[in-house]
Amino acid sequence: MLSCADSRVPAEIVFDAGIGDLFDIRVAGNIVTAEVLGSLEYAAVLLGTSLIMVLGHERCGAVTAAVQNESLLGSIGSLVKAIKPAVNRVKDSADDLIELAVVENVHYQTEQMQQRSSVLAQLVNEGKVKIVGGRYDLDTRVVSVVT
Repeated sequence: MLSCADSRVPAEIVFDAGIGDLFDIRVAGNIVTAEVLGSLEYAAVLLGTSLIMVLGHERCGAVTAAVQNESLLGSIGSLVKAIKPAVNRVKDSADDLIELAVVENVHYQTEQMQQRSSVLAQLVNEGKVKIVGGRYDLDTRVVSVVT
């Protein structure tokens, strides 16, 4: 699972799992980096993980920063840069832009996994791994599948 580093979204609690039951990679904005891809490939190839979920959540600070196009110091700006393509896909919408961007970021990051990792793409094509997206509602504590 690739989820946000937000302390309100611990995967073990969200999915009622024990410590060690999930292979969870947490990074602000649930973005796909080279290190994340390597970790997911490890989980799929060496540990036999057959389901990967990208889990976004409402009111995500990293997505909000990307929507607001904030200039951030240091390496924090790399998070915004990784989310910006998803924001650009929905920026002309009249609806709640942050909420749309949260969901679109999940779609975008699932696409990035398969486009940037030939290992994951092959496993998906062979039916050995499925990649899905989800959105966690902080208020209701419900996960909705979005891909």
